[in-house]
Amino acid sequence: MKMRVLFAVLIVALVCTGTASAGKIGFVDVERVVAQVEDAQSDIKNLETWEESARQELGVLSARYADLKERAAKQAAVATAESVALLQAEEMALRREIEDKRLKFDRQMSAKTEEYLKKVGSKVGTVASDYGKANGFDAIFILKGQPMIFVADQADLTDVVIRLYNERFSTN
Repeated sequence: MKMRVLFAVLIVALVCTGTASAGKIGFVDVERVVAQVEDAQSDIKNLETWEESARQELGVLSARYADLKERAAKQAAVATAESVALLQAEEMALRREIEDKRLKFDRQMSAKTEEYLKKVGSKVGTVASDYGKANGFDAIFILKGQPMIFVADQADLTDVVIRLYNERFSTN
């Protein structure tokens, strides 16, 4: 029983001293910053254009595959074994090509997204860090990075970081 009381007193003491020495803390919604900063809009559009083109190419191959599969099914009963084997080989080759292109697309999409996030993320970090130092913040955290019960509106620095980022890195 004494240990429980001692433990409870220790927890209360830690919470009280922790709260008193917390200092000035801010939060930034990095996802929103990355999506809204001006100089990144062209990068986002380029990425979306590339993605759409790659998806269309995969769509064309998938349509060819579906057509080939349908043709093979129709001819299976009436064609020679050699013709059926050729169609099946062509079908398998096309399926492999589609799978290879999907894997390549996924790798390229991941790489392009990572490159974009790294480029913008480092700038966001610089802007937030500079703002924090200039305005007496002890820490600035990524909003949504940790589960939180409450964040005061004045602690959300997202709009400030977007504005400062655009002022510093805008191409206009």
